[in-house]
Amino acid sequence: MRSATSPEALITRPRLDSPQAGFAPGGVGTYIPPSLPRGKSLARWYKAIFFGALATAACVVGAAWSSSRIMQSRHRDLERDTRIVAEQASGRMWSVLERNRVALQQMVNFYQNSERVSEEEFHSFAKGTERLTPLLFRISTVDPTWHIQWVHPREDNESLLGFNVRKHRREF
Repeated sequence: MRSATSPEALITRPRLDSPQAGFAPGGVGTYIPPSLPRGKSLARWYKAIFFGALATAACVVGAAWSSSRIMQSRHRDLERDTRIVAEQASGRMWSVLERNRVALQQMVNFYQNSERVSEEEFHSFAKGTERLTPLLFRISTVDPTWHIQWVHPREDNESLLGFNVRKHRREF
């Protein structure tokens, strides 16, 4: 048996209904650690929780603002890059169209400087023009009655010979 002076006899077990046990009175409810301060000290805990939540909200707002700034920056960069690519494509298209215009102007000059052009001369000059501008599908001459007289290249375009351009502009 234990003696009254033994160390085990001096340890007392708190009653379940005492507030020091760590539970609300009656032994039910939320566990409240015995070391948790009561009264004014509890208000400090509530303030700490409030300011912690406030700091968290400020961080979330800051992250959202930073994200929106990054998205705006990306949007500006995308617009600038798109504008640059469009200008480059426009420049390339302009140079190709200018090359076609120059080649066709050479055909016009060829006809203006020659009194009479034979079919062989036409095909010879048209072949050189076609090498300069491979985007041209065909080069044709139209007589004063608006019928196609010659067409280059001959293959696959022979059905156009004699075609009346004035009556059938869409199909031309």
